[in-house]
Amino acid sequence: MQSKQLDFDSHLLCHYTSYLTDNYDSRIKLKLEIKLNQMELEIKLNQMELEIKLNQVELEIELNLMELEIKLNQMELEIELYQMELEFKLNQMELEIKLNQMELEIKLNQMELEIELNQTELEIKLNQMELEIDLNQMELEIKLNQMELEIELNQMELEIKLNQMELEFKLNQMELEIKLNQMELEIKLNQMELEIKLNQMELEIKLNQMELEFKLNQMKLEIKLNQMELEIKLNQM
Repeated sequence: MQSKQLDFDSHLLCHYTSYLTDNYDSRIKLKLEIKLNQMELEIKLNQMELEIKLNQVELEIELNLMELEIKLNQMELEIELYQMELEFKLNQMELEIKLNQMELEIKLNQMELEIELNQTELEIKLNQMELEIDLNQMELEIKLNQMELEIELNQMELEIKLNQMELEFKLNQMELEIKLNQMELEIKLNQMELEIKLNQMELEIKLNQMELEFKLNQMKLEIKLNQMELEIKLNQM
């Protein structure tokens, strides 16, 4: 009877220990799965944030490029308008010169008729007319020179503005490249941090697995020792 009771007790003990180990393993597995799921969610969230930031940077770059194109188009329109104005003024000046020339020719013809009537008076008047012509030519030449100087100055100003616009465009491009490089560095750093965290998690999981295996082996040894003791006692009995 005692031997049967001992067998029954040992059987119950083995069953109870196996039940405890199974439940303990399942709980640890559940905890590990929960941690892994949390880590995956965090990684996905970080990836989403990075994608959103990249999209924002791309939108900002496109907006800056559009603004630059608009400014360049406006400058080109202004240049064309100014050239049209200059051409209009030049045409007006040419018309005025032609009109003056026509008036001078008319006056010369009149003077020739008057010369035939009175040579002395005509000579005086011709001299006066020549002086007036010279003065008018001088004034016209001065005006033309002034106009040419104004045109050259305006062209210089336009070239300066264009150079300034090109410099601003290059500076904006440089700033955008710097921002992009900074963003790439931040992304790489975030990726490195994520990889380090993942490696740490893998190490922790492996350590936990090792501890669990060690504890299981200890439990198995204890069970075997208990079984051995029970068998020795039974043999002694």
